[in-house]
Amino acid sequence: MSTCQRQVSCIVYKTILLFIASTCISFGQSTWRWSNPLPEGNYLNCIAFGNSLFVAVGDNGTIITSSDGANWAIESSGTKHWLSSVVYGNGKFVAVGDSCTILVSLDGKTWTNKLSGIRLIKSITYGNNKFIAVGDDGLAFISTDGSTWTTSSIAMYGLNSITYGNGQYIAVGGTWGFNNTYEIITSTDGKTWTSESMDTMPWLNSVAYCNNKFIALGMYSMISSADGTIWKTSSSGTNKYLQSVTNLNDQLMAIGPGTILSSNDGIIWTSKLSDSISCLNSISYGDNLFVAVGG
Repeated sequence: MSTCQRQVSCIVYKTILLFIASTCISFGQSTWRWSNPLPEGNYLNCIAFGNSLFVAVGDNGTIITSSDGANWAIESSGTKHWLSSVVYGNGKFVAVGDSCTILVSLDGKTWTNKLSGIRLIKSITYGNNKFIAVGDDGLAFISTDGSTWTTSSIAMYGLNSITYGNGQYIAVGGTWGFNNTYEIITSTDGKTWTSESMDTMPWLNSVAYCNNKFIALGMYSMISSADGTIWKTSSSGTNKYLQSVTNLNDQLMAIGPGTILSSNDGIIWTSKLSDSISCLNSISYGDNLFVAVGG
């Protein structure tokens, strides 16, 4: 399962060098390539692993792939829309994003656009033989094969992340600057949803299920639940902003600007990164390798 999204803007000072083939600058030169940073100058929002391949998606329709985490290829997505999330399930990759973009690929390299519109889809998960995606506009997008999609009404707006565990789908989000509430909705089939709004914490960024427990991250805060209904406040042991949490190889990995934390139970967390890397949005695991992406 993979759930990811970008909820914080990070100020990143990047040096982009554009080189031309000629040793002399020519104003007629029209062919340019990225030199730094590699492999791509666009913001990367999410990464997933499947079929021995890492697939990362990002701004301006960016999709890059790697079999080893070190050497990357830029793939053609066929869109310039912001891609917010990608997941692997049922033998295929599915990426979602702005303008109701849903892209499907069997190999991570050749992509087909399966849906388009005006809505923003922020997160997608795969569980119980279904792809379920959610976003800003009160709809859940449902598919068993990644190609044919239906929608169900959630009556809940501003959803940032979705996961599957313990026989149910759970999506989280919130409203920031209005009532400062966070939202949790649950469903066993992706069609009928039960919602809950609380006012103790603004904005939930991400949710994951690992070792019989749901963990959701908020603004410098964390909550946990065994059943998805009764939640209690937890702690990551850090005062840093946490962007997303993911179940990787049966351990929880929480990630944020300059921060990577790991936990087996969602209670005791261990820092895995001390460098001041500006923006980390998503992390994935495959072939004994953890790979994180960001700005």
